[in-house]
Amino acid sequence: MNKITYICFVFLLSIHNICEAQVQRVRIDFKSPLDFVRPLLLGFDPDGSATDGYDEGWDALNPDNFPDDLNWLIEGNRYVIQGVGAFDETKKYPFGLFLTNSGNITISLNSLENFDPPIDVYIYDAEFDTYTQINTTGYTAVMSSGDYLNKYYIAFFEPSLSTVKNDLQETEISYLRNTKELYINTYNNSNIKQVSLNNLLGQEIFVLKDINNKEIKISLDNITTNICIVTINTDKGVLTKKILTH
Repeated sequence: MNKITYICFVFLLSIHNICEAQVQRVRIDFKSPLDFVRPLLLGFDPDGSATDGYDEGWDALNPDNFPDDLNWLIEGNRYVIQGVGAFDETKKYPFGLFLTNSGNITISLNSLENFDPPIDVYIYDAEFDTYTQINTTGYTAVMSSGDYLNKYYIAFFEPSLSTVKNDLQETEISYLRNTKELYINTYNNSNIKQVSLNNLLGQEIFVLKDINNKEIKISLDNITTNICIVTINTDKGVLTKKILTH
C-alpha cells in the first residue's frame, strides 16, 4: 500500500460510522514483507448494536487484492473494519494472515481511542499459545509464504504476565564458535517449541519444529552467512536475537 492509498484508507476509517464518539477504537498497522502498511480498525460498541458476527453498517469487507495482507476474519470472510459489542478483556478476535512473499512482518498498535484508563493489547499466537504485548513495541516475526487462518488473534489479557516476562529474559541464545553450534537454554523456565534461522533479508535458512526441550544445540557448520536472526518459539513467548556466526 503506497502513501496515498494509506492516507485515503485512514480517512475512510475516520468517517465510517464505527467512529462515533462513544465507540472505543483500537487501530492496528500491519507491515508486510515488502514494507507495505495495512491499517485495520476494531471498534467496541457499548450500546450492543454490534456483535462478534457480521453487522451491516459496522463491518467493512477488504476491497483489495494485495499479495501480502492481514485482515479481520468474520464468518470466514476478510474485513478491514470490525465492530463488536462492549469491550471485554477476556475475548480474542481472529486475524487472517495471507502472504505471497516470505519475510519479516510486523503487527503494531497505532492508537487507542476512548479508553480510560488505556488497555493492554496483545498478539496471541494460537500455534504456540503465546502472548506478545504491542502497546509500545510491535510484534515481529519471520514468516514463510502461505495463508494463516487460525494462528494470530488480538487479545487484551495475558495470564501470568509477570512470570512470563521474567522467564523469557533468562533464556540464553548464543553461538559456540569452537563447535559451530547454536546453543539455547531456557534454564527450566519454558519449553522450546520451534527454532528458525533467517538471514538479514528475511530469507529462511532453516526451521526446526516440534522440539519440546528446555536446552538444545543445533549445528551451524554449513551456514555461510555471517549474521543470522534466530527466532525461538517457546510455550511462554517468542524470542528473537541477532547472532554472529563467523
